[in-house]
Amino acid sequence: MSSNTSDENAGDSKSSFGGLYAEKDAVAAAARALSSLLPPDAVRLVYDGFSLTSQSGSRTMAFTASGQAISMTGSSAASQAFNELRRVMYKPGLGSWWSVRMTVWADGHAQTEFNFDEEPDNRFPPGGVAYLTDLQTYPIDEDKRPEWLRRKIVEGIADLRHNGPKSYPRWLKDMIAQGNKPEWL
Repeated sequence: MSSNTSDENAGDSKSSFGGLYAEKDAVAAAARALSSLLPPDAVRLVYDGFSLTSQSGSRTMAFTASGQAISMTGSSAASQAFNELRRVMYKPGLGSWWSVRMTVWADGHAQTEFNFDEEPDNRFPPGGVAYLTDLQTYPIDEDKRPEWLRRKIVEGIADLRHNGPKSYPRWLKDMIAQGNKPEWL
């Protein structure tokens, strides 16, 4: 898995404007959102999430000092924090992360791993149209797209052609209405 890892203190927050400072603030906001979910007897919480523009999912587990695992329910604050984190980490032409693992400890320490290259490991994998939709929000240059993403795009185009206009996502309908029908359709 290709990933970037960062260590943060969940309590740190400084005012910032874009770039690395915005990323640091967004990581800290996500860590704070998760730390607020920690049960009183837990020593750490592990969040595994994936995110696309139109689809996301996560699994959150807390762990006690004795090693007992507790399945947790996510929160809208955590979902919003991770959506913002993905947005601020987007690099034009390169994309953003597909999945993330954040571990938050009761002492406020957090560690984050981002997957920028590999297909997210999901119980219910998104279809190709979801990846096409994501590319409208977070474009990735063709030569920077991993092979698995290329296959998903081909799958999405085939689904749209097969199912016709009733299946088109809003962004595609808007494009066509503006006279910008994609050549691949």
